[in-house]
Amino acid sequence: MFIESVAGGRRGGVSSVGLALDKIREESGLDGSAFCGISLEECFERFSKAKGYASAEECAADILSDAHLLEDFHRGLLVPETWFFRYAKQYEVLREIFLRFDFSFCGKFAVLSAPCSTGEEAYSAAAVLLDCGAGKGDFSVDGADICPDFLAAAERGRYQASSLKDKLPSDMGTYFDISASGDISVRGELKNSVSFFRANLISGNSHFANAPYNVVFCRNLAIYFSSTARRRLFDTILNILSEGGIVFSGDAEDFSLMDNRFEPVGKCGCFAYARRGEADSINEKLGIAARKGILKVGYSGLLKISGKGKERISCRLNRARSLANRGHLDGAMHLCLADIEYMPTSKNLFLAGDISLALSKFARAVEYFKRSAALDTGDGEVLFKLHLAYMRLGNKEKADLYLEKFRMRNNLQQTETL
Repeated sequence: MFIESVAGGRRGGVSSVGLALDKIREESGLDGSAFCGISLEECFERFSKAKGYASAEECAADILSDAHLLEDFHRGLLVPETWFFRYAKQYEVLREIFLRFDFSFCGKFAVLSAPCSTGEEAYSAAAVLLDCGAGKGDFSVDGADICPDFLAAAERGRYQASSLKDKLPSDMGTYFDISASGDISVRGELKNSVSFFRANLISGNSHFANAPYNVVFCRNLAIYFSSTARRRLFDTILNILSEGGIVFSGDAEDFSLMDNRFEPVGKCGCFAYARRGEADSINEKLGIAARKGILKVGYSGLLKISGKGKERISCRLNRARSLANRGHLDGAMHLCLADIEYMPTSKNLFLAGDISLALSKFARAVEYFKRSAALDTGDGEVLFKLHLAYMRLGNKEKADLYLEKFRMRNNLQQTETL
């Protein structure tokens, strides 16, 4: 081999190549046995030849003193294998966790994608949160990587068609521009929702401004690391992961087998992990193996905390209300319908009916109000709205019927003003 043929250039009995490879292993965390099917030594041999060096020792001597050359070598090892909405089940869990996040207690919801590569997965996470109705002040999404070229590509937010393996999920098209040739550009709102910075997850001294993170995407990295580097990686993740946080891995990585400080969480196939001892409470939040006294239903049902009778109010629904109050009815209805599709409640159905009334779509308003009434546990305001909708439709008989139901619900007399 090219490396083995070198006899000179040793420092204190250790060759420059050996020192360079030790430095590479220390900074990259690679186990040195195999990477993409070949050993680290072979990677270095190919790199030296490609750079035009007469010997691997000459290349190694320069790498030890030239940070840019070392960066070039790292870049050749890194494979930007990523695309938008990769591992779709993980984004479903992200949506679930965010919609159940207690902002009043915990503040901002924080997500980290590391390594973020060229940024597709970080943008995917931010798009999911925006689709949940989150405003920019409700969350942060960070993308961190060791490679400056990848970070620069992520900052540009422009991609070839290969970055989208399948069709965009429903309602995500508003965040991307797709050309006739299939090239993809990230639009302003989404682009401005993600921050990218350089960080080495095993260095121990990288700064993560928005830590602790509620969700960390760390996929297809640990499998390439030595046991020592992997331990440092998991130390970093656990240090920046919030209490009750989730970390997503790649499909070839089982963090709970690699490190007993993790345990699986969520449904099978989502490759999600939590700190050991926290999985039960997270699964309960996701509606899995719920404890007695709490009723949790799937997407088509009503989430209700037993004894309180309070429906969940998502960020998306709050944003829809805000848009409706400012007169942006189409945008408000879009968010409201997305919230209904996720989980219909009396509140989002009521708002859809109210928006329909404002848009003079009275028959549609009746349908939304009827569905809301079936779930309503409050003072029956929806009954009065049904009275108004039927009045607009010219059906006085049904309008009077719902007016009487409203009076009975609130113990009102015929003479009392509404």
